[in-house]
Amino acid sequence: MTGTTFHPRQVHFGGAVRQMQDVTFNRYLARSGHVLTEVVLLVLIPSLCLGACCLFDPDLSKGILSAPPKVPARLANPVADAVLIDEDRALTVQLHGQMRLWSFSQAAPLGEMQSHITDIRSVAYSKKQKLLAVVSWSGMLEVWNLDDPEHPKLTQNPMLGEIYDCQFTPDGTRLFTSGEFGQLILWDPQTLERLAVWESPGPRDEFRSLAVSSDGKYVLAGTFSGLIHVWDQQTGQHLRSHQICVPPDHADAIIGSIHFLPGDQEFIAASRNCGVGVWNVATGVRVRKFEGAITEFKGGAISPDGERYIAGTMEGQVITWNTATGQQIPPVQHHPGAVKCLLYSTDGRSLLTGDWNGRVLFHRN
Repeated sequence: MTGTTFHPRQVHFGGAVRQMQDVTFNRYLARSGHVLTEVVLLVLIPSLCLGACCLFDPDLSKGILSAPPKVPARLANPVADAVLIDEDRALTVQLHGQMRLWSFSQAAPLGEMQSHITDIRSVAYSKKQKLLAVVSWSGMLEVWNLDDPEHPKLTQNPMLGEIYDCQFTPDGTRLFTSGEFGQLILWDPQTLERLAVWESPGPRDEFRSLAVSSDGKYVLAGTFSGLIHVWDQQTGQHLRSHQICVPPDHADAIIGSIHFLPGDQEFIAASRNCGVGVWNVATGVRVRKFEGAITEFKGGAISPDGERYIAGTMEGQVITWNTATGQQIPPVQHHPGAVKCLLYSTDGRSLLTGDWNGRVLFHRN
Protein backbone atom coordinates (compact mmCIF):
# COMPACT_ATOMS: atom_id res chain seq x y z
CA MET A 1 0.00 0.00 0.00
CA THR A 2 3.03 2.31 -0.34
CA GLY A 3 2.12 5.74 -1.72
CA THR A 4 -1.58 5.29 -1.06
CA THR A 5 -3.61 7.96 0.72
CA PHE A 6 -5.41 6.83 3.85
CA HIS A 7 -8.25 8.24 5.89
CA PRO A 8 -7.93 7.42 9.62
CA ARG A 9 -10.81 6.44 11.83
CA GLN A 10 -10.66 5.41 15.47
CA VAL A 11 -11.74 2.12 16.97
CA HIS A 12 -11.56 1.55 20.73
CA PHE A 13 -10.20 -1.66 22.26
CA GLY A 14 -11.23 -0.93 25.87
CA GLY A 15 -8.99 2.00 26.82
CA ALA A 16 -6.90 1.76 23.69
CA VAL A 17 -7.39 3.67 20.47
CA ARG A 18 -6.18 2.37 17.17
CA GLN A 19 -5.94 4.54 14.10
CA MET A 20 -7.83 2.56 11.47
CA GLN A 21 -7.15 3.17 7.82
CA ASP A 22 -9.20 3.02 4.63
CA VAL A 23 -7.86 3.32 1.11
CA THR A 24 -9.40 6.25 -0.73
CA PHE A 25 -11.34 5.26 -3.82
CA ASN A 26 -9.93 8.06 -5.97
CA ARG A 27 -6.35 7.02 -5.30
CA TYR A 28 -7.23 3.44 -6.14
CA LEU A 29 -8.69 4.47 -9.49
CA ALA A 30 -5.71 6.67 -10.27
CA ARG A 31 -3.42 3.65 -10.05
CA SER A 32 -5.32 1.81 -12.72
CA GLY A 33 -4.65 2.23 -16.39
CA HIS A 34 -8.12 0.97 -17.23
CA VAL A 35 -10.42 2.79 -14.86
CA LEU A 36 -13.74 1.94 -16.45
CA THR A 37 -12.86 -1.72 -16.95
CA GLU A 38 -11.66 -2.09 -13.35
CA VAL A 39 -14.80 -0.47 -11.98
CA VAL A 40 -17.11 -2.67 -14.01
CA LEU A 41 -15.27 -5.92 -13.38
CA LEU A 42 -14.25 -5.45 -9.74
CA VAL A 43 -17.09 -3.36 -8.37
CA LEU A 44 -20.22 -3.13 -10.49
CA ILE A 45 -20.65 -6.74 -11.62
CA PRO A 46 -19.91 -8.37 -8.21
CA SER A 47 -22.22 -5.84 -6.55
CA LEU A 48 -25.05 -6.59 -8.95
CA CYS A 49 -24.59 -10.34 -8.49
CA LEU A 50 -24.51 -10.01 -4.71
CA GLY A 51 -27.55 -7.74 -4.75
CA ALA A 52 -29.50 -10.17 -6.90
CA CYS A 53 -28.55 -13.03 -4.62
CA CYS A 54 -29.70 -11.11 -1.57
CA LEU A 55 -33.02 -10.19 -3.18
CA PHE A 56 -33.85 -13.83 -3.66
CA ASP A 57 -32.58 -14.87 -0.22
CA PRO A 58 -33.57 -12.40 2.54
CA ASP A 59 -31.83 -14.44 5.24
CA LEU A 60 -28.58 -14.25 3.29
CA SER A 61 -28.89 -10.49 2.82
CA LYS A 62 -29.01 -10.05 6.60
CA GLY A 63 -25.91 -12.13 7.11
CA ILE A 64 -23.31 -10.92 4.60
CA LEU A 65 -21.47 -8.15 6.38
CA SER A 66 -18.02 -7.99 4.84
CA ALA A 67 -15.91 -8.50 1.76
CA PRO A 68 -12.10 -8.62 1.62
CA PRO A 69 -11.00 -5.02 2.40
CA LYS A 70 -8.16 -3.42 0.43
CA VAL A 71 -7.62 -6.60 -1.60
CA PRO A 72 -8.51 -6.93 -5.31
CA ALA A 73 -11.53 -9.14 -5.89
CA ARG A 74 -9.44 -11.54 -7.95
CA LEU A 75 -7.37 -12.54 -4.90
CA ALA A 76 -8.66 -15.00 -2.31
CA ASN A 77 -8.56 -13.62 1.24
CA PRO A 78 -9.96 -16.26 3.62
CA VAL A 79 -11.09 -15.44 7.13
CA ALA A 80 -8.40 -17.50 8.84
CA ASP A 81 -9.51 -17.36 12.49
CA ALA A 82 -11.47 -15.40 15.10
CA VAL A 83 -11.29 -14.71 18.85
CA LEU A 84 -13.45 -13.04 21.48
CA ILE A 85 -12.11 -9.73 22.76
CA ASP A 86 -14.73 -9.05 25.44
CA GLU A 87 -18.40 -9.69 26.24
CA ASP A 88 -19.65 -8.29 22.93
CA ARG A 89 -16.74 -7.96 20.53
CA ALA A 90 -14.84 -10.39 18.34
CA LEU A 91 -11.78 -10.01 16.14
CA THR A 92 -11.38 -11.82 12.82
CA VAL A 93 -8.08 -12.20 10.98
CA GLN A 94 -7.74 -12.74 7.25
CA LEU A 95 -5.01 -14.40 5.27
CA HIS A 96 -3.64 -11.15 3.83
CA GLY A 97 -3.33 -9.44 7.21
CA GLN A 98 -6.63 -7.60 7.76
CA MET A 99 -7.86 -7.75 11.35
CA ARG A 100 -11.47 -6.63 11.80
CA LEU A 101 -13.33 -5.85 15.01
CA TRP A 102 -17.01 -6.88 15.17
CA SER A 103 -19.95 -6.39 17.50
CA PHE A 104 -22.10 -9.44 18.19
CA SER A 105 -25.02 -7.32 19.45
CA GLN A 106 -24.98 -5.12 16.35
CA ALA A 107 -23.94 -7.91 13.95
CA ALA A 108 -21.74 -5.30 12.31
CA PRO A 109 -18.08 -4.34 11.89
CA LEU A 110 -16.59 -1.65 14.14
CA GLY A 111 -13.24 -1.12 12.44
CA GLU A 112 -9.99 -2.73 11.40
CA MET A 113 -6.24 -2.72 11.72
CA GLN A 114 -3.49 -4.20 9.58
CA SER A 115 -1.07 -6.93 10.62
CA HIS A 116 2.51 -6.96 9.37
CA ILE A 117 1.96 -10.63 8.54
CA THR A 118 0.41 -11.39 5.17
CA ASP A 119 -0.15 -15.13 5.42
CA ILE A 120 -2.02 -15.47 8.72
CA ARG A 121 -2.84 -18.95 9.97
CA SER A 122 -4.20 -18.52 13.50
CA VAL A 123 -4.85 -16.03 16.29
CA ALA A 124 -5.10 -16.22 20.10
CA TYR A 125 -6.13 -13.69 22.72
CA SER A 126 -5.51 -13.32 26.45
CA LYS A 127 -8.22 -11.27 28.16
CA LYS A 128 -6.17 -11.02 31.35
CA GLN A 129 -3.12 -9.52 29.63
CA LYS A 130 -4.95 -7.90 26.67
CA LEU A 131 -2.47 -9.57 24.35
CA LEU A 132 -3.29 -10.67 20.81
CA ALA A 133 -1.00 -13.21 19.10
CA VAL A 134 -0.99 -13.84 15.35
CA VAL A 135 0.99 -16.58 13.60
CA SER A 136 1.67 -17.34 9.96
CA TRP A 137 2.42 -20.09 7.48
CA SER A 138 5.88 -18.56 6.95
CA GLY A 139 6.92 -18.94 10.61
CA MET A 140 6.23 -15.40 11.80
CA LEU A 141 4.81 -14.49 15.22
CA GLU A 142 3.28 -11.10 15.97
CA VAL A 143 1.99 -9.98 19.38
CA TRP A 144 -0.19 -6.92 19.95
CA ASN A 145 -0.87 -5.27 23.29
CA LEU A 146 -4.34 -3.81 22.84
CA ASP A 147 -3.55 -1.10 25.37
CA ASP A 148 -0.76 0.00 23.01
CA PRO A 149 -1.76 -1.21 19.53
CA GLU A 150 0.57 1.23 17.76
CA HIS A 151 3.63 -0.87 18.61
CA PRO A 152 3.15 -4.60 17.94
CA LYS A 153 6.09 -6.93 18.48
CA LEU A 154 7.15 -9.13 15.59
CA THR A 155 9.59 -12.00 15.29
CA GLN A 156 10.60 -14.09 12.31
CA ASN A 157 12.74 -17.20 12.38
CA PRO A 158 12.95 -19.33 9.21
CA MET A 159 13.92 -22.34 11.34
CA LEU A 160 10.41 -22.39 12.80
CA GLY A 161 8.90 -23.39 9.46
CA GLU A 162 5.15 -23.08 9.14
CA ILE A 163 3.25 -22.23 12.34
CA TYR A 164 -0.22 -23.75 12.46
CA ASP A 165 -1.67 -22.74 15.83
CA CYS A 166 -1.10 -20.65 18.95
CA GLN A 167 -2.62 -20.64 22.45
CA PHE A 168 -2.06 -18.62 25.62
CA THR A 169 -1.81 -20.16 29.07
CA PRO A 170 -4.81 -19.33 31.30
CA ASP A 171 -3.03 -16.41 32.98
CA GLY A 172 -1.74 -15.04 29.65
CA THR A 173 1.89 -14.95 30.78
CA ARG A 174 3.03 -17.65 28.35
CA LEU A 175 2.26 -18.46 24.74
CA PHE A 176 2.51 -21.79 22.89
CA THR A 177 2.98 -22.14 19.13
CA SER A 178 2.93 -25.36 17.11
CA GLY A 179 4.35 -26.07 13.69
CA GLU A 180 5.46 -28.35 10.94
CA PHE A 181 8.63 -29.68 12.60
CA GLY A 182 6.86 -31.43 15.46
CA GLN A 183 7.74 -28.88 18.11
CA LEU A 184 5.84 -26.87 20.70
CA ILE A 185 7.59 -23.59 21.40
CA LEU A 186 6.92 -21.74 24.65
CA TRP A 187 7.25 -17.94 24.47
CA ASP A 188 7.22 -14.97 26.77
CA PRO A 189 4.61 -12.93 24.88
CA GLN A 190 5.81 -9.63 26.36
CA THR A 191 9.37 -9.96 25.06
CA LEU A 192 9.00 -12.70 22.40
CA GLU A 193 11.80 -14.57 24.13
CA ARG A 194 11.77 -18.29 23.37
CA LEU A 195 11.59 -20.02 26.76
CA ALA A 196 11.46 -23.72 25.84
CA VAL A 197 11.01 -26.16 22.99
CA TRP A 198 8.97 -29.31 23.61
CA GLU A 199 9.20 -32.30 21.30
CA SER A 200 7.28 -35.55 21.12
CA PRO A 201 9.08 -38.90 21.19
CA GLY A 202 9.44 -40.77 17.93
CA PRO A 203 9.46 -39.42 14.37
CA ARG A 204 8.63 -35.77 13.93
CA ASP A 205 5.08 -35.04 12.91
CA GLU A 206 3.39 -31.74 12.09
CA PHE A 207 1.54 -30.26 15.05
CA ARG A 208 -1.62 -28.85 13.47
CA SER A 209 -3.78 -27.86 16.47
CA LEU A 210 -3.41 -26.93 20.14
CA ALA A 211 -5.49 -26.88 23.32
CA VAL A 212 -4.52 -25.64 26.78
CA SER A 213 -6.58 -26.74 29.78
CA SER A 214 -8.20 -24.06 31.92
CA ASP A 215 -6.74 -25.57 35.11
CA GLY A 216 -3.19 -25.09 33.86
CA LYS A 217 -2.44 -28.82 33.89
CA TYR A 218 -2.37 -30.07 30.28
CA VAL A 219 -1.31 -29.01 26.81
CA LEU A 220 -2.58 -31.05 23.85
CA ALA A 221 -1.23 -31.06 20.30
CA GLY A 222 -3.01 -32.70 17.37
CA THR A 223 -0.88 -33.96 14.50
CA PHE A 224 -1.06 -34.56 10.77
CA SER A 225 -1.05 -38.33 11.34
CA GLY A 226 -3.95 -38.48 13.80
CA LEU A 227 -2.06 -38.46 17.09
CA ILE A 228 -2.87 -36.40 20.17
CA HIS A 229 0.19 -35.65 22.32
CA VAL A 230 -0.26 -34.71 25.99
CA TRP A 231 2.21 -32.62 28.00
CA ASP A 232 2.31 -31.44 31.59
CA GLN A 233 1.86 -27.69 31.22
CA GLN A 234 3.92 -26.86 34.31
CA THR A 235 6.96 -29.10 33.78
CA GLY A 236 6.98 -29.64 30.02
CA GLN A 237 7.08 -33.42 30.49
CA HIS A 238 5.57 -35.44 27.64
CA LEU A 239 2.98 -37.63 29.37
CA ARG A 240 1.43 -39.78 26.65
CA SER A 241 0.26 -40.06 23.04
CA HIS A 242 -3.16 -41.15 21.81
CA GLN A 243 -3.77 -42.44 18.27
CA ILE A 244 -7.32 -41.20 17.80
CA CYS A 245 -7.55 -41.41 14.02
CA VAL A 246 -6.39 -44.07 11.55
CA PRO A 247 -7.61 -42.86 8.16
CA PRO A 248 -8.69 -45.20 5.35
CA ASP A 249 -6.55 -45.88 2.30
CA HIS A 250 -3.55 -43.89 3.52
CA ALA A 251 -5.46 -40.60 3.54
CA ASP A 252 -4.32 -37.92 5.95
CA ALA A 253 -5.67 -37.82 9.50
CA ILE A 254 -5.13 -34.16 10.35
CA ILE A 255 -6.47 -33.22 13.77
CA GLY A 256 -7.84 -29.82 12.81
CA SER A 257 -9.42 -28.83 16.11
CA ILE A 258 -9.09 -29.72 19.81
CA HIS A 259 -11.19 -28.34 22.67
CA PHE A 260 -11.27 -29.23 26.34
CA LEU A 261 -14.68 -29.89 27.84
CA PRO A 262 -15.57 -28.31 31.21
CA GLY A 263 -13.60 -30.05 33.95
CA ASP A 264 -10.59 -30.61 31.66
CA GLN A 265 -10.85 -34.42 31.91
CA GLU A 266 -12.16 -34.91 28.37
CA PHE A 267 -11.52 -33.25 25.02
CA ILE A 268 -13.25 -32.97 21.67
CA ALA A 269 -11.13 -33.62 18.60
CA ALA A 270 -12.11 -33.33 14.94
CA SER A 271 -10.23 -34.93 12.08
CA ARG A 272 -10.66 -34.46 8.37
CA ASN A 273 -11.23 -38.15 7.67
CA CYS A 274 -12.23 -39.57 11.05
CA GLY A 275 -15.04 -37.26 12.10
CA VAL A 276 -15.62 -35.76 15.55
CA GLY A 277 -15.62 -37.38 18.99
CA VAL A 278 -14.87 -37.07 22.69
CA TRP A 279 -11.83 -38.69 24.31
CA ASN A 280 -10.55 -39.10 27.85
CA VAL A 281 -7.34 -37.11 28.42
CA ALA A 282 -5.74 -39.63 30.77
CA THR A 283 -6.57 -42.88 28.95
CA GLY A 284 -7.06 -41.85 25.33
CA VAL A 285 -10.27 -43.92 25.25
CA ARG A 286 -12.99 -42.52 23.02
CA VAL A 287 -16.00 -41.71 25.18
CA ARG A 288 -18.42 -41.08 22.32
CA LYS A 289 -18.47 -40.52 18.58
CA PHE A 290 -20.51 -37.72 17.04
CA GLU A 291 -23.15 -38.49 14.44
CA GLY A 292 -22.29 -38.04 10.78
CA ALA A 293 -19.00 -37.98 8.91
CA ILE A 294 -17.14 -34.85 7.82
CA THR A 295 -14.42 -35.69 5.32
CA GLU A 296 -13.53 -32.06 4.61
CA PHE A 297 -13.55 -30.57 8.09
CA LYS A 298 -12.71 -26.84 8.11
CA GLY A 299 -12.79 -25.66 11.69
CA GLY A 300 -14.68 -26.14 14.93
CA ALA A 301 -15.79 -24.31 18.06
CA ILE A 302 -17.31 -25.20 21.41
CA SER A 303 -20.04 -23.20 23.15
CA PRO A 304 -19.11 -21.36 26.38
CA ASP A 305 -21.10 -23.83 28.49
CA GLY A 306 -19.51 -26.81 26.73
CA GLU A 307 -22.89 -28.26 25.72
CA ARG A 308 -22.61 -27.70 21.95
CA TYR A 309 -19.92 -28.21 19.37
CA ILE A 310 -20.02 -26.83 15.82
CA ALA A 311 -18.03 -27.60 12.70
CA GLY A 312 -18.01 -26.17 9.19
CA THR A 313 -17.70 -27.90 5.83
CA MET A 314 -16.43 -27.11 2.35
CA GLU A 315 -20.05 -27.01 1.19
CA GLY A 316 -20.88 -24.20 3.60
CA GLN A 317 -22.76 -26.28 6.15
CA VAL A 318 -22.54 -25.43 9.86
CA ILE A 319 -23.35 -28.55 11.88
CA THR A 320 -24.09 -28.53 15.63
CA TRP A 321 -23.80 -31.47 18.04
CA ASN A 322 -24.82 -32.08 21.63
CA THR A 323 -21.48 -32.81 23.33
CA ALA A 324 -23.08 -35.03 26.00
CA THR A 325 -24.82 -37.35 23.51
CA GLY A 326 -22.97 -36.85 20.22
CA GLN A 327 -26.28 -36.28 18.44
CA GLN A 328 -26.73 -33.56 15.86
CA ILE A 329 -28.89 -30.59 16.80
CA PRO A 330 -31.07 -29.40 13.91
CA PRO A 331 -31.31 -27.37 11.85
CA VAL A 332 -28.07 -27.40 9.87
CA GLN A 333 -27.12 -23.76 9.23
CA HIS A 334 -25.62 -22.54 6.00
CA HIS A 335 -22.89 -20.14 4.93
CA PRO A 336 -22.54 -19.03 1.26
CA GLY A 337 -19.05 -20.50 0.86
CA ALA A 338 -16.58 -22.96 2.34
CA VAL A 339 -16.52 -22.33 6.10
CA LYS A 340 -13.05 -21.49 7.42
CA CYS A 341 -13.65 -20.38 11.02
CA LEU A 342 -16.41 -20.37 13.65
CA LEU A 343 -16.82 -18.53 16.97
CA TYR A 344 -19.53 -18.45 19.63
CA SER A 345 -20.46 -15.25 21.44
CA THR A 346 -19.84 -15.11 25.19
CA ASP A 347 -23.48 -15.93 25.99
CA GLY A 348 -23.60 -18.70 23.39
CA ARG A 349 -26.65 -17.19 21.67
CA SER A 350 -24.86 -15.94 18.56
CA LEU A 351 -22.42 -17.52 16.15
CA LEU A 352 -19.88 -15.93 13.81
CA THR A 353 -18.76 -17.79 10.69
CA GLY A 354 -16.12 -16.79 8.15
CA ASP A 355 -15.36 -18.28 4.75
CA TRP A 356 -12.65 -18.67 2.12
CA ASN A 357 -13.88 -15.57 0.25
CA GLY A 358 -13.49 -13.24 3.22
CA ARG A 359 -17.19 -13.03 4.14
CA VAL A 360 -18.37 -12.93 7.77
CA LEU A 361 -21.87 -13.90 8.85
CA PHE A 362 -23.70 -13.79 12.16
CA HIS A 363 -26.24 -16.47 13.09
CA ARG A 364 -28.73 -16.28 15.96
CA ASN A 365 -29.49 -19.42 17.97
